[in-house]
Amino acid sequence: MVATKSLAAIAALSLINVAHAWYNELPSCLEPFEPYVYTGCFDNGLPGQKEALSLRTDLDQHNMTTETCVAHCKGNNYRLAGLSYYGVCYCGQTVSTTLLPEDQCSFPCSGNSSQTCGGDTQINIYMDPTFPPLEDQKDVSEYVPVGCWTDDSNQGRALFYRQDNLDSATLTTEKCLQSCLNGGFPFAGTEYGGECYCGVVVGNGTDLATDASTCNVPCNGNPEQTCGGPSRLSLYVAKDLQSLKPCGTPPDTSSTITTPPVTSPTPPPTSTKTTSAPVCTTTTVTPPTCEYSVGKWCSNPIPDWNDKKGCFLSFGSMQAPNCELLLESRLP
Repeated sequence: MVATKSLAAIAALSLINVAHAWYNELPSCLEPFEPYVYTGCFDNGLPGQKEALSLRTDLDQHNMTTETCVAHCKGNNYRLAGLSYYGVCYCGQTVSTTLLPEDQCSFPCSGNSSQTCGGDTQINIYMDPTFPPLEDQKDVSEYVPVGCWTDDSNQGRALFYRQDNLDSATLTTEKCLQSCLNGGFPFAGTEYGGECYCGVVVGNGTDLATDASTCNVPCNGNPEQTCGGPSRLSLYVAKDLQSLKPCGTPPDTSSTITTPPVTSPTPPPTSTKTTSAPVCTTTTVTPPTCEYSVGKWCSNPIPDWNDKKGCFLSFGSMQAPNCELLLESRLP
């Protein structure tokens, strides 16, 4: 039976506030690894609403299997993998939606019709059992500083998930670390005094700064602390939030993966190893319903239709559809 008890009460993450696809996905894991454990059928939200897992991958959804999606999430160091709508693959660290009856996930996978790939607005989710339990990570002391890092690569940001739910004017190191801990992210970083980022890996093209003094901007919420600098990130890592057996580590051959068959909507047999996903149970911030022409992320927040100043500011960085229309009507 699929367990329904949450492993931890954790906060939902805000999505990055940029118009570019700032995250270059890593290759799928090609080495044998300990199989993911089936967790259950979850709500994946209506179009434009918040989805269950934070990363919608760029994998071909027309030839998708459970193994393909799971290997990709493993290679990118995510705790969770999910499949929806015949073959859309997602990865994430936590689940931000509710568990559903198993028979609501009934669509066959496009690459293997004997496997289930969610439904119209449902998603089958699997968990990497090689991660330590989230309930064991209780406070920000899990994070240790690892220096001043560059964040000016043309390949993307050093850390992918910007925490726009935090107030930049009052940002402290502890607030940033707590937000990343809540989301199960092993990497956290502050930048330019008031920006906070989280991630599962450090992005390509990012390096330890040759001059540590370039991280020299006081945190807006505590001038005694340093929060990075211009294109410089004060980086922290919590190793207990990382997989104990990342891609390339020989698997435990006693483990087995559970794939729910299309013909049987019942939960996996009781003899099969199952677990519950780390589900967000706190108040969440619902992102806007827009979707960028590049990438797949909505901004948080989008200015109101009549907010001319806000639209001008956001138009240059995120190309929000409502702002674009407003600007077209008001520009000379």
